[in-house]
Amino acid sequence: MKRISMFDAGIKNTVSIGNITLTDLPLIIKCDEDLRIVTAFIRGLTSKEKQNEVKCYELKYVTFGGTFSIRKDSGLIEESGLICIDIDEIENPPQLKKQIIAKCEFLLLAFISPRGNGLKLIFGRDMAFSYKENYQAYSKYLLDNFEISKDSIDQSCASISKACFLCHDADVYLNPIFKQGIEVEKIPFLHIQKPEELEENNEHTFEVNTFELSQFLFKPVVLNFEKRNAVENFIALCRVCIKHNGDFIEGNRHNWVLKLAVLCNSFGMDKNTAIRHFKCVFANHPAIALSKHPFDETGDLTRPFDDMYEKYLDDFETWNDRNEVFTTPCLPKEVFDNSPHFVKKLTGLFPDERERDVFFLGLLTLASTCFPLVQGVYDSRRYRANLFTFISAPAASGKGVLSWVSKMGDAIHENFLNEFKRDFAEYQALNEEQRKEQPKPELKRLFIAADNTSANMIADLSINQLFGIIYDNEADTLTKANKSEHGNFSNLLRKFFQHETIHYERKTNNQNIIIKEPACSILISGTPGQIDKMVDDVENGLVSRFIFYNYVSPVKWKDVFADGQDFHGIFKSSAVELLQLTNQFFYDFLSNPEREILFELTSDQKKKRSDWFEEKTKNLDELYGSDIRGSVMRLGLIQFRIAMVLSSIRTAENTLGQSIKERSKIVCTDGDFNASMSIVDVLLHHAVNVFNKLKKRGVVKRNGNPKDNYYESLPIKFNRAKAMEIASYSGIKEKTAENYLRQLAKDEKLKKPQHNHYEKGAA
Repeated sequence: MKRISMFDAGIKNTVSIGNITLTDLPLIIKCDEDLRIVTAFIRGLTSKEKQNEVKCYELKYVTFGGTFSIRKDSGLIEESGLICIDIDEIENPPQLKKQIIAKCEFLLLAFISPRGNGLKLIFGRDMAFSYKENYQAYSKYLLDNFEISKDSIDQSCASISKACFLCHDADVYLNPIFKQGIEVEKIPFLHIQKPEELEENNEHTFEVNTFELSQFLFKPVVLNFEKRNAVENFIALCRVCIKHNGDFIEGNRHNWVLKLAVLCNSFGMDKNTAIRHFKCVFANHPAIALSKHPFDETGDLTRPFDDMYEKYLDDFETWNDRNEVFTTPCLPKEVFDNSPHFVKKLTGLFPDERERDVFFLGLLTLASTCFPLVQGVYDSRRYRANLFTFISAPAASGKGVLSWVSKMGDAIHENFLNEFKRDFAEYQALNEEQRKEQPKPELKRLFIAADNTSANMIADLSINQLFGIIYDNEADTLTKANKSEHGNFSNLLRKFFQHETIHYERKTNNQNIIIKEPACSILISGTPGQIDKMVDDVENGLVSRFIFYNYVSPVKWKDVFADGQDFHGIFKSSAVELLQLTNQFFYDFLSNPEREILFELTSDQKKKRSDWFEEKTKNLDELYGSDIRGSVMRLGLIQFRIAMVLSSIRTAENTLGQSIKERSKIVCTDGDFNASMSIVDVLLHHAVNVFNKLKKRGVVKRNGNPKDNYYESLPIKFNRAKAMEIASYSGIKEKTAENYLRQLAKDEKLKKPQHNHYEKGAA
């Protein structure tokens, strides 16, 4: 008998724990003690929202549609020939179950739903028709033959990968025909003479499940004007809504739906179809399913769509920019509104979103090297705030605003220069014997040249006692220096990021330099092609250490005389202000390198970030495999450092004019924590964008044998769909990939534990 996939408790667990047959289920539903306890607990709750919350977190579930590598339609491995109809909100489920059992000979399995007010009914499919057509046909059959209201049949379940939560039912029904050992291909089913017409437009599909919404945001999306009612367009419009109005979250649901309705109307999507798409995609969204406040389908969904479609009737189907491609998102406005005053004041000088983002990230990177006193414990190790940032965009896209960031460091550099001049003058005034006892003064430099040798970089950091920032507005400068005869400092840069000890020794001039915890930042910009030159391989550890901000701006003329502001004077003054803010943090450190101020997150903040990164890591791992894992993991450290930078600037503002000698701790405010999470949420999209481009351009290691390269790129365990996805990244055609898989299996490099599933290792 064909099988169905089973999943561990928690709707976010989308990878199957194994496959079972339909006849295995009654024993689980009757006898599983955990199911019995959780089911009783759910049914004892009086709040529907609380019931849904417990259900989504505590119950195992199955996909009656078939077996899946991951719970989504595209993850289907093999169809089961089964379909589950979900009936909700009925007065007497046991009585209705008895009626259906008595009258319906092709009912295969039936049990009462987790909340106790519905039924799960499993039937055989007519395989001549789609899963959705079968779902509608069975829905019509039930409506015609039993006292069931149309609203009781959950139409959001008409997806082959729809999850069905398991629960305890001592009277679970299994059709007696299974005692005869009948195969699923021979079980009775409802024959569909003619596909029932869906009420909605035929372009309505259920290809996208609720929890794929966040994953979909990481894929390139272009609106399809030929099929305006397609669900893919609805998802794309959700993406636009998220970009401009933030996430769909409790407290913002009603207004968010209003904005989405305006977009759907402008695009020309049928109103009722858009509403049905919403019900399908958002059915189990946490902001609805796990919310403490019920989502009123009429007041929060139907009425807003009715109002917006009526209000903007003349705007229907006026969205005609057929070349619009949704590029990487900008940072949300709230980040700047809630930033420390010093940051907010400067970012407000840039009305263009991209220029504002570029300047902001550049300023954070500069500031990340200006607070060497501040450290935080992350993954049991001490880290300073240092960031590596690469701004990538075509020429004339606004990257030039980074020159103002470099101006921000002028006052700090000038202060170091004046200090050097004073110390050197005092040194020169000493007699010869006194000079032998005093070290010769050396000039500290905030900015370290990108066009450099590894030896000089180490020397510069040693003079500074560990801190500095490598800055250049042309990434090629750093790349060429790294690949030169005396460069080769890629390993150094990786150590800078992790604060790993550098030991440099040259016998020719008796040099012996040890930098215990180098804390250097990097700020570079360039065109997208320059990323390829800097990175030889997507698995190169240097890639995952960078913040990438990658974008394409629309071609437009900029009125360079529009605002009439003189930025030279503004940033000269702001450079002095940055010096005043950071002066104590530099000099307290230089006078006592062992002193530190410890940065901390609150317990609640730690929990929130852990949950967020766990979900993102899982989503992206499922989409792109393990290659991207390092980038996502290090974004966790980057988020921690961004929060540290914002908190350090805010602390410097609050303590300006006061001594910080007694300060030993900085606790992150919720505002700075939330800002850092919003920033990293956007940066994750940019990281994925760069990752995909590097993959497509073949920026991967090659050993000369395409088959062996392909084998190396495959995970330990995978299915055919994953193998084909990886092949597409490498430019390998599907038939070629299939040949490789056959050859690798023949060579015993792969084994096949089941159909379309592979494992590395001898068979």
